[in-house]
Amino acid sequence: MDGGPPLSAEHYAQLAAAHLAYAPIRRALRVVTFSAVTLALFAVLSLPFALFSLKGAFVAIGLAVAAVFEFRGRAALRRLEARGPRLLTRNQIALTGVLVIYCLWSMADAWFGPDLYEEITARVPEAADLLAPYSTLLRPLVVFVYGTTLVVGLAVQALVICYYHTRQRHVENYLKQTPAWILAAKQA
Repeated sequence: MDGGPPLSAEHYAQLAAAHLAYAPIRRALRVVTFSAVTLALFAVLSLPFALFSLKGAFVAIGLAVAAVFEFRGRAALRRLEARGPRLLTRNQIALTGVLVIYCLWSMADAWFGPDLYEEITARVPEAADLLAPYSTLLRPLVVFVYGTTLVVGLAVQALVICYYHTRQRHVENYLKQTPAWILAAKQA
């Protein structure tokens, strides 16, 4: 039943050091998993909008592609491939592009497109009296909402991009500092 010599004190010390060094990667895997699942969920939820508008299709496709690449980056990170954090960083940059285009497109539609008050009251005439005091505010309000979404989204995306980018160093350090026998066991 004896499969070989038991682990020595040095082996246990190496395992403890490897476990500690793996902590930032483990946290990154949780972040990536949450991000990938959330992107996939929002891609599915945006599908009905894709059927009725070009802007909705753009968002649904953008989210779906970002979810696929987030899952790929997660798999690479889980396999301790140095390209994982780079893939995740590039994916978040591309997702930021989708966010910017969507917000600017929506702001332009609201500002230069048909009057929102007229569109709403044409569909629901009984809303005309209720919305009349706000008729001049609808356009700037929609632009403000998308502008705020853009600013907050850019700030959040910048943080996520920086986070993924800094995981590169953790993966490289882990691969350099961890004994081969632990890496082989981890990758098995």
